Amino acid sequence: MEEYRQQKTSKTLLHSIVPCGCVTRQSERGLSTIEVIAALLLFSIALLPIAQVQINAQRGSIIVNEAETKARLEQQALIYMKSVNVALRPTGEHSFGDGSIRWTSELVVPNAQIRLNERTIGFYNVQVELRKEERLLSSRTLQITGWN
Repeated sequence: MEEYRQQKTSKTLLHSIVPCGCVTRQSERGLSTIEVIAALLLFSIALLPIAQVQINAQRGSIIVNEAETKARLEQQALIYMKSVNVALRPTGEHSFGDGSIRWTSELVVPNAQIRLNERTIGFYNVQVELRKEERLLSSRTLQITGWN
């Protein structure tokens, strides 16, 4: 019986009574401030690479979107320029969708045009500027045949 009392006494020394009336162990009081700060620091360090990956993915998405838009507008511009007779319209501008093109053309070799029936055929260098919302996307020189 004496041993039982000593064990019970030693157990009650490991416990303390808090104001709510609950019995808790001294080792179960919770995390210290330093432990919480260290845990938050480790957590934030682990999140930095994940955040950087997310940022890089968004940048990549923007770049791909701009490249797709530019390619689509260039394709539309080339299709339109196939229908333009640069001998009759040496300069011009055309808007389509969210883009526009401007062009100027000049005969490659003046006085070297070919006459075919009643038509005169010449070879032209055409400077084409592709714009989106007045921002220059690309500038190219095309070589196009024109007639009048």
